[in-house]
Amino acid sequence: MRRAFLLAAPCLLAIWTLALHLPFRGLRGPDDAFYVEVAHLWLSGAPPYLNAFDVKPPGYFALLALAQAMFGPTLAALNGLTAICEFATGLCLWRLGREFAGPAAGVFAAFGYPLLSCMLAANPAYPPLALATTAAFALAVAPWEWRRRVRLAGFAIGLAIAIKQTAGLEGLALLWLLLREPEARGRRLGTALEFAAAALVAPLALALLLASEGALGPMLADVVAAAARRPTLENDTASAVVWHFVNAQIMIWPLVALAAVGVARLRALLPGAPVGRAEGLALWLAAVWVELALQHARWALYLGPTFAPLLLLAGAAMASAIRDEASKRVALAALLLTTAIAAYPFRAWRFLGPDDDAAVAAAAPAILARRPGPHDRLLAIHEGQELNFVVGLAPPTRYFHWMHLICDFPGAGPQRLREALAAAPRFIVAPRRSYRPYCVDPRAWPLIHAALTQDYRPLAQTPPFVVYERLTAR
Repeated sequence: MRRAFLLAAPCLLAIWTLALHLPFRGLRGPDDAFYVEVAHLWLSGAPPYLNAFDVKPPGYFALLALAQAMFGPTLAALNGLTAICEFATGLCLWRLGREFAGPAAGVFAAFGYPLLSCMLAANPAYPPLALATTAAFALAVAPWEWRRRVRLAGFAIGLAIAIKQTAGLEGLALLWLLLREPEARGRRLGTALEFAAAALVAPLALALLLASEGALGPMLADVVAAAARRPTLENDTASAVVWHFVNAQIMIWPLVALAAVGVARLRALLPGAPVGRAEGLALWLAAVWVELALQHARWALYLGPTFAPLLLLAGAAMASAIRDEASKRVALAALLLTTAIAAYPFRAWRFLGPDDDAAVAAAAPAILARRPGPHDRLLAIHEGQELNFVVGLAPPTRYFHWMHLICDFPGAGPQRLREALAAAPRFIVAPRRSYRPYCVDPRAWPLIHAALTQDYRPLAQTPPFVVYERLTAR
């Protein structure tokens, strides 16, 4: 019976993950089309940072480019990568949960992660990050030869750092766990050096690749200098940062409450494991909480990296308090349901864009009918950005994410919008009405309206956006 369950559980997890994604088919996240276009440009010989400004390291763009190499530059490739990473993260959590607190806790963590990722994070860059960090912790405690564990765990956390800089804090928690393992006694310095060397492999490989393409300098300017100033976009006070942090935890309060119980009972939480593992798990949660504060996180999507350690700690706390296996399973199922109910009012999909398939399907033929040439460009301002890769027209400059254009974004902002408009793209895609996100710069929309009024004519009105063509292109 147990063997049958071990064989069936991955299949059930895969079905569960896919079922969670079905209600969101066709919905666009605010960054989805941008990510696809950056990866598409890279595959077309236009590497990021030279041709696409962003403060994110290149790891996610590289993974998405690999997905596009197999499935083409589509949102389906992005969504498929997201679902695969959620499923694989669930498998890692199942392994970790079983190691820390038994089979029931493993199942709880495995099925809880895809649910929370879909409900609250709903950002395709976070599941690969969660997979890399969770795999790193799972590899660190795997029943393998010691140096193999250290090297693989270091490589995995290095991949996480190549996806998001703040994963370096989780790497410190992981290193603590490894140094507290019995095998590290008497060789902690060597372990730390071997771990660090393995962690550098993925970041250095991507840096060398970008250097060969002439993009290393721009990458460092974007992901180091501009990224360090990114939290200033919110212009928050210290009290506001604390307030946002508390509000974020309220979205998943059942997990947070039980995880706090687990931390308070840390020594008794994992009686069968070395004490360093419980400490490492608590430090992992502390690291991702520090990340939230450093980023001035205010939206549900930022919670993505916290789900794995929260699920593990909450599951372990619940499992350690109940001896009977049947009661344990019922209690953990109730905890998962309670967490979903608590998170429901904050569900991220209400912030996702509409299903724009019909609008894109109507707009693309109108653009292609104008016979655009290889040097023509298309600038999409907030809406319809997937037209870039659907019709095969690149943006006019390396600044084309809506936030980088209409918000006072560090290293970008309305000055970059002026440059994009001055580049005279043949087509501009703009929302029918001025969009007012929390960070909008008052200079942005007057610039857009002036350019559209003086130099462009409507080509196709496909709600929620309008496609404009430059007058001189007639």
